[in-house]
Amino acid sequence: MSATEGLSSAKVASCNDLLRVPVPKENQTVVKIETSYWYDKNGAYAKKSIKVLKRKSFGYNLLLEECGMSGAECVSRILNFNEVNDGVYELIVCNIGKDWETGHVDDWDLKLVPFPT
Repeated sequence: MSATEGLSSAKVASCNDLLRVPVPKENQTVVKIETSYWYDKNGAYAKKSIKVLKRKSFGYNLLLEECGMSGAECVSRILNFNEVNDGVYELIVCNIGKDWETGHVDDWDLKLVPFPT
């Protein structure tokens, strides 16, 4: 097994661990994904929207903080954004990367997981 294979499996394992471990949550960002379609004389369009559900979310708002740092490009950090159907999802952090010198978290990705309604 090469060093890169070990890293990719570690990232997958850490993301799966976040989904399975029943830890009391300090933060929860719940979002609604909606897709809309329309047309006009210039063409046909499709738009996918992310809306934070404030009553189901608490603590640190991952989407607001990500978009505050990088603008609308924060959507590109959501790994499965284009694969999910319309519905309610929780936004979680996965693929956490740490600085090799200090051990501080310096990179992460976001993922949408179905939220029970």
